Amino acid sequence: RPPRSTLFPYTTLFRSMYLDPAKAANLKGEINLSVNTDAESTKVATDTFKKYFNNEIAAVNLGQKGSYGMDVRIAVKVDLSKLNTENLNFFAYDKESNTYVKLTEPKYQIDANGYLHFDTSVGGDVIITDQALTAK
Repeated sequence: RPPRSTLFPYTTLFRSMYLDPAKAANLKGEINLSVNTDAESTKVATDTFKKYFNNEIAAVNLGQKGSYGMDVRIAVKVDLSKLNTENLNFFAYDKESNTYVKLTEPKYQIDANGYLHFDTSVGGDVIITDQALTAK
């Protein structure tokens, strides 16, 4: 069974973020902790990648703009049914600059409840695919 929110006990959580408190205590400024997988939040990134690449993709929107200042662990319930989960590739996409970079060490895993866990040090949109990006 998925974890339930203690703030909203009848709401099932579909995403979460883990921060190292010791590292977070030394950060300056604010950190946006939002994590979204809905179609509206991921639309720009999804549409852009589908326009220019042949890959099947999944997308996660992280509210943080730019660096978190440390690695964070994300856990999301995202549809990976069209992807080979043995060989996932992760790309951080910045909508404002229309650039992307491959996440080199996402240390991903899929747990028994189907949650995808991965590490990132940058926010924005994360595009997930099961092969190298193939241009159209």
